[in-house]
Amino acid sequence: MTTPVQWFAGSRETASLLNQMQPLQVIKPSTQSVTSSTVLVNDTALAIPVSVASAQYNFEAFFLYQGGTGGASDLKLQWNVPAGATLNYAIAGLGSGGGNLASNAFISGTPAAVRTNGAGNLLTAVLSGTLIMGVTTGTLQLQWAQNNSSGTSTQMMAGSSAELMRVS
Repeated sequence: MTTPVQWFAGSRETASLLNQMQPLQVIKPSTQSVTSSTVLVNDTALAIPVSVASAQYNFEAFFLYQGGTGGASDLKLQWNVPAGATLNYAIAGLGSGGGNLASNAFISGTPAAVRTNGAGNLLTAVLSGTLIMGVTTGTLQLQWAQNNSSGTSTQMMAGSSAELMRVS
C-alpha cells in the first residue's frame, strides 16, 4: 500500500508537486463514428497523458453514445495503459445484447461491451475504478468499435469525458 500525498506544516510545496495533484481530465469536443467495423480504433479525444510514474489514481469516465437498433451494433471498448500500469474498472450501463443493467469488473486491455438502442436514442455508461501506474509514464487511451458490425453508425458523442484524480 502506498501512502497518499500529504501536506505538512512548514513544508515547501513546489509548483511541480501541486501540478501533479491536479485532476487530469478530457471532454470530447466532437462526435466520432464507427460504421461496419468491429476493429478497435483510438478515440480521437479520450486520451489522458499520465506523467507521474508509480502513482495511483481514481478513474472515472462518462460516455454518451448511440448505435444500431435493439443492440444490433452495440459499443465495444477497451483502455490501453502505459507499460506496467493496470486499470481496474466497472461499467454501469445497459448490458450488451440483453439490455440488462451491467456493472461488471474489467481490467485494462480487456474488451467490454454495452448495448446500443437505435440511432437517435442516446445511452450513457459510467465507468469508475483505479489506475495504478508502473515505472513507465504514458497515455491512458480509450479504444472502441462496434461489438457487432452494422451499417448503422455507432457514435461516441461530444460531451463524453474521462478523468483521473491522483490519490498517491
